[in-house]
Amino acid sequence: FGIHPAIVPAIQQTLSHFAKVAWERKRDELQKLFGLSTRLSLPLSALQQSGLWGSVAPHWGTLSSAKASKMELLPKGQPYLRLALTLEMDSIAIADVVETLRTWRASKKDIADVTGWLRALKVFQSRPRSAITVRHVLGEFGSRSALGAAHLLRVINPRLFKRLPQKIQHEMRLCRPVTITQLAVSGHDLKSMGLSGKMIGICLDELLQQVMIRPNLN
Repeated sequence: FGIHPAIVPAIQQTLSHFAKVAWERKRDELQKLFGLSTRLSLPLSALQQSGLWGSVAPHWGTLSSAKASKMELLPKGQPYLRLALTLEMDSIAIADVVETLRTWRASKKDIADVTGWLRALKVFQSRPRSAITVRHVLGEFGSRSALGAAHLLRVINPRLFKRLPQKIQHEMRLCRPVTITQLAVSGHDLKSMGLSGKMIGICLDELLQQVMIRPNLN
């Protein structure tokens, strides 16, 4: 189906009324659109051309057919994961992401998910594609952020990151130490050895880095 040519101009003329709609209602409709649609090109184009997108996300980029086709590759029912993809493609600053999602009255969990995915994604893009990097991301951001970032990267650059989700799941199954709390040595152990203050934290960080490279040291 298509959208009648008269509808978009009609929406543009009523944007002042749309601005008065509760943000919770806008958020719910956006979640349905991004999460449930299997063909995003038409609705996203209408959202962009009508001015509705500029009204709800003035600091974010435009919605294009290229973005829509990539978003369709992500799992259905994950509206914020799909949103995170367009945010990454436009290099939107984390602060602007948080500000807009708070305006939408998004939940703390949804905001944490989006920012966690984007931050984990940056680490994957800036470091070697190795098991050590996977362990670092798991320790720093957790499995949900790591897997979400992996799905985004698999869409953004399938040649380099096609198998990243499987690598993350492999490391999770191995249960290797990825956080300080998983080390065999604790802060109390180091304190009993004579260390104190910041030195304990520095030593634990260094031990974790060594264990992530050679897990058998733990």
